[in-house]
Amino acid sequence: MLSLVPCLAAARPDDVVIVGAGVAGLTTAYRLVQSGVPGPSITLIEQRAASGGRVKNHAVRGFAGKHVEVGGTWIGSTQYRVAALARELGLSPDAGDFFHTYYNLAPPLGPSAFLTDDGEACAPRHGAWPTAGQPACTEVAPVPSDRQLALLRRLRGMAAHVGVASPWESSLARLDNVTVLEWLRSEGLADKELVGFLDQIVAIPLSTDISKISMLFYLFFESSCPSLSDAFFIGGAQDYRFTAGSERLPDLLRQNVSRAGVRFLWNTTVRHIANEPAGVRLVVGPTAGSIDRRESTLDASHAVVAMGTGDAARLEYSGITAMRQRLHADWVQEKGGLKFFLVYETAFWRPPFTSAPRNIPAFDIATNSLLFFDYSDQTGVPGILAGFFTSTSGTPKEREALLASTVCLGSNLAGMNQSCSHVGYYEQRWDLSHPRGGTSNIVQYMPPGVLTTAGAAWRAPIGRLHWAGSDTAQEWMGYIDGAVESGNRAATEVVQALLRDL
Repeated sequence: MLSLVPCLAAARPDDVVIVGAGVAGLTTAYRLVQSGVPGPSITLIEQRAASGGRVKNHAVRGFAGKHVEVGGTWIGSTQYRVAALARELGLSPDAGDFFHTYYNLAPPLGPSAFLTDDGEACAPRHGAWPTAGQPACTEVAPVPSDRQLALLRRLRGMAAHVGVASPWESSLARLDNVTVLEWLRSEGLADKELVGFLDQIVAIPLSTDISKISMLFYLFFESSCPSLSDAFFIGGAQDYRFTAGSERLPDLLRQNVSRAGVRFLWNTTVRHIANEPAGVRLVVGPTAGSIDRRESTLDASHAVVAMGTGDAARLEYSGITAMRQRLHADWVQEKGGLKFFLVYETAFWRPPFTSAPRNIPAFDIATNSLLFFDYSDQTGVPGILAGFFTSTSGTPKEREALLASTVCLGSNLAGMNQSCSHVGYYEQRWDLSHPRGGTSNIVQYMPPGVLTTAGAAWRAPIGRLHWAGSDTAQEWMGYIDGAVESGNRAATEVVQALLRDL
């Protein structure tokens, strides 16, 4: 938490305008209020009619009170920032506000092992609530081979040199000139086993493969989101769920800052941001589709763009640096990747089928790498399998049919002699949520040449204009925890700038 600054009580109306009422923007407002910035001098602009951004619940038809989360969902075992914020807002694991993702499940297929991020054996800490400094200890299955672990340890050592603060300044910055695959080839390591191992690591979070990713960016990402922790097993980045859905977190943040007098402009789109020496002027208007097309302006001492970098690139700016313009131009607008949910009457894959895997086996069908995981709550009613498509080919109906047939095949292979007919299907593609497009994943990789030429503009304020959003986080980039980190940072920057303005 930031220190209280009583002298900021004289802040002017619209001293701070925040673009985006997702977790990053709401956290920024929350920390500003805690720091002594008067709520009525803070305005949040949101293009939708609700807060939360990409942290959003979706009701499951036919099951009252049940939901899926179509965006950010989990609290990982080392994601202490979001865990601490949730507790600040009155949520507690002891009060039943969270449940463990892997509730009452049988062991996965094949042997598993608990490993640190560096691939060393460790003792599991079942049920440990995330706290700062808590080391990772994640169940991994199947256990990586000796060659895979040796490669992982080498990459972890390189990643430690790159770090998360300014990888473009590291001694390994030259690796921004090659892809991960090209680096493997140069080291004589580009065989099927090791290429497949790294492709599997990046497929889900980045919706791509190692032939496209800058080696420098990969090392940064390994530091930010350690690959063994970024797994769908106990102790990983998906350890805990919000009982009321992850949307509960932004709801509580919104309620808190609203009580402090923070103003919200709903269904409002930012058309232009003019970053000037004396302040920031924002031209805003109704969200696309509204009959009212009138524009208005907001003047602020400081502004925070609390959006994913790919989505922030949709906006029009003046007064930003050439490096920031380059970052917007070069940001990968990846159109692949969606999150899906298959709904069943019950979680039929759970005990008494004790031979059932924790994750239904993955299959490679029609070039789509499929991973299913148990998304059901403690009751198992409804049963929900969720996962990610790394490709968006075909129609939703075609994808639904493919996924449902794959589950039936997998359940039969696992010896579950049960009907596998599903009763519902949902999917979410975030790049379709705005008329002008955007990124499908909040985590977008960087190809060679971007990090060293434009990376310094990623988080750095430009005069009175500041940047937040989960992908600007140093740790757990792309997760809710990263959004909280970015909001904390942006608020600190703004408070320091407001004090200089006095």
